[in-house]
Amino acid sequence: MLRIFRISLLVCVGFTSSYFIYYLPYYFFLTSVGLDINYWCSFFYVLFVAFILTLYFLTSLTFSPIKLFVYSGLVIGFYGLIYSFISFVINNFFDFNAILFMPIFLIAVITYGCLNARKIKIKTIEISSKKIKRNKRLAFISDVHLGSQPVRYLSRIIDLIKDSNVDALLIGGDLIDSSSFDLRSLDIFSSLSMPVFFVTGNHEFYIKDSQNKLIELPDYGIISLDNLTQIFNGIELIGLGDNQSKKDQLNFMNTINSSSRFRILLVHKPWLWPDVHDQVDLMLSGHTHAGQLYPFHWLVQLQFPFYYGLYNHNQAQAYVSSGVGCWGPNVRVGSSNEIVILNLKND
Repeated sequence: MLRIFRISLLVCVGFTSSYFIYYLPYYFFLTSVGLDINYWCSFFYVLFVAFILTLYFLTSLTFSPIKLFVYSGLVIGFYGLIYSFISFVINNFFDFNAILFMPIFLIAVITYGCLNARKIKIKTIEISSKKIKRNKRLAFISDVHLGSQPVRYLSRIIDLIKDSNVDALLIGGDLIDSSSFDLRSLDIFSSLSMPVFFVTGNHEFYIKDSQNKLIELPDYGIISLDNLTQIFNGIELIGLGDNQSKKDQLNFMNTINSSSRFRILLVHKPWLWPDVHDQVDLMLSGHTHAGQLYPFHWLVQLQFPFYYGLYNHNQAQAYVSSGVGCWGPNVRVGSSNEIVILNLKND
């Protein structure tokens, strides 16, 4: 039943997206320059795009031309739709056909977004607690999206982490997002002198043969914490796997005994914060990409109210990262790739 619902939802999203994002902006522009758009051509085009979108997101398809079409069309159509509404307002107030300048707007925005997506920021956060007996320095990353991102991008991330002189690396899911990614490329983690702790994100389970591939991660020095706890230098690390419901995640949390140690919860989606802030001292999450494409963050925030940044509740804190990689189109507007450095200090 759940699978039928998911397929139905994706089909609906596919049709809606194909019309509003992959068709409507182009229709506005082409008709504004005097071209006639045949109804049946439009209908079959929308139908074809909806089929491609549904096929891509329902399967583990990694065919590069289709992937390029889906992601490039997504970002171009998204900003094309926004510009169409802006030009509609301008036309009504100033009697000026602003839609003609859509190509210039799209080139400027996407060029900026592509250049911005190549940058990686180091963000340092100070965390103080009486439970921390000795100062520690941890690196936290999420949403690398290897497969969509090349191995050389991971090399840049690893080099920056090495330069940050941290005691451990925490990975908050979506490390891999493509079935075509060769796990042997993860050998680069062996160059790190600190332990690497990892929890799964949703994209790890979209790839073919995901369970067997996840089992291989320890061969590359990556310690999986899915539904496990581990003590590291006096800190209790708690990991929650993503391939389960929110209820199941909370059930696991309720099986953990109270502790006087400083507790870090590593979980991909940030939806648990209101339910666990009395059980942990620090929650680390990703998934949201801080919206990635402005103003898409407004929609993200509807689903995840704690969608980016540092949040506090009494003595507990949560940090939701924008991620160190992009989902889908390698474009960022209004957000940044980041590696988070956590300085844990005695209060």
